[in-house]
Formats: sequence, C-alpha cells, structure tokens
Amino acid sequence: MFEAVSQSTAISKKDFEAQVQDVRTELLRTQYALQDTDQSVIIIIAGVEGAGKSDVVNRFNEWMDTRWIRNHAFWDETDEERQRPAKWRFWRTFPPRGQMAVMFGSWYTHHIISRALNKTTNDHLDVEMQHIEKLERMLTDDGHLVVKLWFHLSPEMQQKRIKGKDKHRLTKLAKKFAKHYDDFLRTSERAIRLTDTGNAPWFLINAENKRYRDITAAKILLQQLQSGLQKQAAEKISPSKQHQARKFTPDGPTVLDELNLDECKLSGKEYSRQLDHYQNRLSKLSWQARNARRSVVTVFEGWDAGGKGGAIRRADTGAGCPALQCDFRGRTHGRRKGAALFMAILASPASRWLFHHL
Repeated sequence: MFEAVSQSTAISKKDFEAQVQDVRTELLRTQYALQDTDQSVIIIIAGVEGAGKSDVVNRFNEWMDTRWIRNHAFWDETDEERQRPAKWRFWRTFPPRGQMAVMFGSWYTHHIISRALNKTTNDHLDVEMQHIEKLERMLTDDGHLVVKLWFHLSPEMQQKRIKGKDKHRLTKLAKKFAKHYDDFLRTSERAIRLTDTGNAPWFLINAENKRYRDITAAKILLQQLQSGLQKQAAEKISPSKQHQARKFTPDGPTVLDELNLDECKLSGKEYSRQLDHYQNRLSKLSWQARNARRSVVTVFEGWDAGGKGGAIRRADTGAGCPALQCDFRGRTHGRRKGAALFMAILASPASRWLFHHL
C-alpha cells in the first residue's frame, strides 16, 4: 500500500507559489459556501511521526478563514476522559453545521499505537476498526464530511526529520515510535485497509517534500469539499433512496396483535404478592450489578396512559439502589413521538454519561 506513495516527489518553490493562490482562493470560496448548508467537515490528520502533520494544520489555518475552523489536538487522556466512553473526547469536538474541525490525532491513534507496541492483538485491532467504520458511516449518513489524510515518510527520512527537529517540538515518544517503524507500518496498513470506505476514504500523501505535502493536502481537501457540496445539492433536488422513509409492512401478525389484554389481569392479593417478590429480587440484582460495576439500561415504551410511569416508580422502589437513576424522554423537536421512560443502574461515571446523553 505505502509503496505507491514512497517514491520521491518534489515541487519547486516557483511552482508551489504559482498554485497556492488559486488553491487558497477556491478553499475560501468553498468554505464560505459550506456555511449555507447543513453539512460539517471533520478533517483527520494522521501519519508517520516526523511527517510534519502540525505544519499541515498550520497551512490549513493560514489558507482558510480560521473563524470557521476549530483545531483539536488529542494527546494523553485526561482523568475526565477516562471516566467516559472512549469516543466521548472526540464526539464533544464535532463541528456545528457549516463549519470544520481539524483533528490532530483521532480515534485511530490509540489503537494503532497499542497494536504496534504489541499491547494488543490483531483481532482486537480489527474489532476496533469495525467500530470506527460504523462510527464514520453514521457521521457521513448524518451529513458530516469525513476527510482522512495520512502523511507518509520513509524510515530514512523519518530519522532525518527527528534528528533535525527542535527539542521543544520532539515528543517523548517520537524516538520510541521511530524504533518501531516497521511495526507501525504494518499496523497502520491494516487499519487503513479496514477503514478505507467509499463514504470515508483514506488519502495517502508523500510528506518528504514539504511543499508537495502541503499543496497536495490542500487540493485533496478542496476536491472533497466541492464533491460533498455537489452531492448535497443533488440530494436536495432528488433525494436518494437511502434517505427516504421506509414503510413497514409486516408479513403476518405482530407480537402486539397476539397480545391478549384480557388475560393480563391479577387480583389485588396476587398482585401484592408478586410485587413484593419481584421488588425484593430486583433489589438484590441491582446491588449485584452495582458491585460488579455492570451498567443496565431499561427502556419503557408504549401507549399513552399505559402505566409506564407507575411501573417505573415501582421498579425504582424495589431496586432500592442509590446508583439507580430515572429519566423521561417524551418529545422530539416539539412533536409527540410516543413516550419512553429510561431506568438505569449506573455503576460507573462512563455509564452515567451514556445514560444522560441517550
């Protein structure tokens, strides 16, 4: 894979300056056009250590309007981030509609490093890449444009860059990563192959010549922006089948059709007996889940006046666990969309965050 971008490429200063003005003008024009749409752009900057990724980020900020770009560098996780789901630190930085976000480091970084340093297995990496592929598909289906740029260097050029790098810009792990160049190369190639999809493709760029690196990255970004805007304009004129509402036509009777409400009756005495039995059982299970740090989410859905509120109050009383929290979601964009009650036994900060963001 990387052989195709390992060949030496160069561009003279004169040619570089001749191309920059046109590319910069088009980037700005496209960036302003983006503001009038409901599309946002996520730019992932990744690649070999020493490839000048931060310099590329600086170029993007120099050539575009920084009022509509947010830059995010992801280093070591903070205590707050470790207490939450793994993608939370990225999710909260996604740009609003009409704007861009540059991610220096991303949801790929940790998994590639861990595998390259032999802290995980290929099976684990494959599973995580499948999760990432689903995340990126969800983002693109929702109107985000995901542009993934990988900057490549040969091992000789990497060593040369690292030796010539200013000490204050040399991370403590840079030399360690360089020693595992082949391991990183194999792991990165595996990750890229698993996540190089039509909706979020990877673009590999030779970073040995800085001018070639910068202008190529800018041209790729411009092409992807223009393509994304054209696609969205076409969708407005003729919506694709993917975005059309699906009509559900059951082949036969559903579970609701077969539900006999006349049989769902209990006497007052039997009701009290069963309620006491199941509340005690629920209390024991709730504490077991709490002590095992096992999170549970229960969803109550059904017709209005079906007794969902009463049911969840009795479950809450029966659980008797301080880690249990209840919430209600009944309206979507001001319109009634049924009603749902959520009950969760929250055994960790991560699950608490997940519960409150359902």
